[in-house]
Amino acid sequence: MPFTLTPLSRHTGAEIGGIDLRDPVDEETRAALNRALADWGVLVFRDQQLTPEQYIASLDLFGEMMLHHDKRYLLPENPLIYQITNQELEQKPGTYYVPGTGWHTDHSNDVRPPKATMLYAVKLPDRGGDTQYANVQAAFADLPADLRERITGRSALHVYQSRFSQRQLPPISGDMQRELPPGGRQPLVRINPDNNRPGIYVNPIRIEAVDGMDERETLALVE
Repeated sequence: MPFTLTPLSRHTGAEIGGIDLRDPVDEETRAALNRALADWGVLVFRDQQLTPEQYIASLDLFGEMMLHHDKRYLLPENPLIYQITNQELEQKPGTYYVPGTGWHTDHSNDVRPPKATMLYAVKLPDRGGDTQYANVQAAFADLPADLRERITGRSALHVYQSRFSQRQLPPISGDMQRELPPGGRQPLVRINPDNNRPGIYVNPIRIEAVDGMDERETLALVE
C-alpha cells in the first residue's frame, strides 16, 4: 500500500502515514483506506493543513457528503461544515453546551445514516476533552451467545431525541424541526459491507423503541 498503518490500540484506531489529504489518490488506495476504516473503526491523519474547501474535497475518499441535520452551528464561511465547539454556546448564563457527550453514533435517526464522521481539529485543549471511540464489532463478538442471538435480526426506531435519553440535546423548532427526518428503523446488528463483520448498532440518545419489546424490556436491552 502507498501508505503506512500503525495500530493505536489492540482493536480500535490506526494512524495513517504518508498521505496528504490535499492530494488525489488512486482507486486501489481508496479501497485500502476504506477497508482499514472498516477494520479499525477510526483512522487518524496527523499534521494535515486543510482549508474548508480542501477538507470537503477529502471526504470523497470515503463516500458522498451527508449534510448535518442541525443548521445552527454551521461554519459561517462554509455552511457545508458543522462546527463543534463549547465556546459561545450558552444554554443559560454561565453554562455551556458541550457537543457530543455520551455514547452515540451520528444521525442514526436518518433512514440512511452515514457510514462515518470526519473531524478536523482546529483548536484543542492541552489536556482533557478527549474524543473516545468504541469498536462495535469487537463489542458484538464479546457478547454472550444468547444475547447475540437475541438481538440479531431485530430492529429499533431511532428518533432525534429519545424520551429515554439521559443526554439532553439543544431544543429545535421552526423550519429545522420540519426538516428533521421523522425517524429511521435500524437493525440492532449491522454488517459492515467493507469487511462483512457484524457490529452492534445501538444509540442510547436516539432509540425510542425496539421491535417486539415493551418499554421496560427496551430500556434493559439498551443498558
